[in-house]
Amino acid sequence: MNFKSDFFSKKNLIIGLLTFLFIIFVFVNFMHNNYEKYEKVENLNDTKIISNEPLFKLKTNNLKNNISERLIDDEPYKNALNRDCKVTGDMHDRHRVRWVKSIIHRKLLRATYKINKIAPYYTEIILHSLVIFISLLLLRKFFFIEDKYLAFYLLFFTYIFQQYLPEYTYSVFDLIFITLALCSSKAKNFAAFLATCCLAVLNRETGFLIIFSWLIFNNEDLKKFIAIAFSTVSVFLLANYDIVSCIFQPKFFAPMEYQHGQINFTDVMNANILSTTKVLLINYIIPFGIGFYFYYKSKIKNKYLISIFLLYLFTFLIASPVHKMELKILLLPYLWLFVFFMRKKSLNKKL
Repeated sequence: MNFKSDFFSKKNLIIGLLTFLFIIFVFVNFMHNNYEKYEKVENLNDTKIISNEPLFKLKTNNLKNNISERLIDDEPYKNALNRDCKVTGDMHDRHRVRWVKSIIHRKLLRATYKINKIAPYYTEIILHSLVIFISLLLLRKFFFIEDKYLAFYLLFFTYIFQQYLPEYTYSVFDLIFITLALCSSKAKNFAAFLATCCLAVLNRETGFLIIFSWLIFNNEDLKKFIAIAFSTVSVFLLANYDIVSCIFQPKFFAPMEYQHGQINFTDVMNANILSTTKVLLINYIIPFGIGFYFYYKSKIKNKYLISIFLLYLFTFLIASPVHKMELKILLLPYLWLFVFFMRKKSLNKKL
């Protein structure tokens, strides 16, 4: 099937609809599993229970109402909206540079809450499912490969969203920004690429890695690359001018201290061999191993693409907890591109 020339064929529309419904199904399941169903209480059933351990009970209210209330509450946004220039050595410090995305997200959900008290629940599901779906459509449009790799995209997405993902919203929007950047790079659309990078760094600091995507298809145009980098950094600093003195402290983005409440590499190394193997397999060996395999099998070995892939690996190793599975979805557009190069039969074919 030629997806590029027959985008609106009946077959493609049916496949697209079923794909979108599948993404929604997976995301609904994720939302329900990701939601904290228990609340801390002083006693159970009005009986005094003496215990040194905290007591919890299952929340009895409507699940959709509970999720909606959680989505519009101040608690999920408190770290991102904290403008105190203070470096504590905690990984939540860097959340302060994500305030633009957080404000827009919260305002949207609160606006829907005024219409209906469970509207934030449905808005969150449709919004993120749509972003994931559009990312897939763009990848298929600009980097066409066989339909069987559609299943790969969906399986990888499902694999990620079976986990507990506290920062999923930033990663989903990172996904679309990476996709847009790759498509703009291939199309040599400087304006679109620049706009994408500027928006990406206002979502999360990982957006800076997207800048290097320009070199995958435009490595001889270094002047534009430098202009993109300079403009993106300028937008980021202007948006965070009030905490700029903190931003330049190394511990702000990559604290080296032990992170309480997170899985650290020291915890993994001190665990038994089975637990260590499982953690490394799920979080690093499988997602990155797939990329390395595709690169090895590829006839077109794009050194910029593999360098970016390694840069993500290095960033994940030094600047994120071991168990942050939501970050691995950022690899999906690059994995798709690996397959695209792998399926190319000749370097002479137009990229």
